[in-house]
Amino acid sequence: MLFKTANQKIASVLLIVSIVFLYYSFKLPKFPYVNVDSDVVPKLLGFLLFALSIALYFNKTDEAAKEKHSPADLRVLLSVLGMALLYILLLEAVGFVIVNALFLIVCTKFLGYKNWKVNISVSLIYSLAIYFSFNYLLDIELPAGILPL
Repeated sequence: MLFKTANQKIASVLLIVSIVFLYYSFKLPKFPYVNVDSDVVPKLLGFLLFALSIALYFNKTDEAAKEKHSPADLRVLLSVLGMALLYILLLEAVGFVIVNALFLIVCTKFLGYKNWKVNISVSLIYSLAIYFSFNYLLDIELPAGILPL
């Protein structure tokens, strides 16, 4: 049998994903006057996923079979996935700083972090630092949304 463990099944799916990802990475357009082209990071990530999926396939321990997951774990996973989808939907309209700060605050609170002052201050400082770094240092525009930044 080709798939004896859960790791081998997951690794096979990830291997297919990495091949498709690499295929489309090699189809990205080339730009003539740049030192590092736009396809470098996707190709690097695709090859990394390819190598790690092969390593997972030949991994002898099957951690997934040993662990028992409760329905509460599934609810937490689906809740965080829902928050991430909401983040994606609101990013353009509301803006990076607000959506990112709210996502970090709500998600960390949901996952059990209790110190509100630290949570809010770190979320705001991080979101503003990333926004200004991308927009003004790297010259890559992130969505401002409703804020006049």
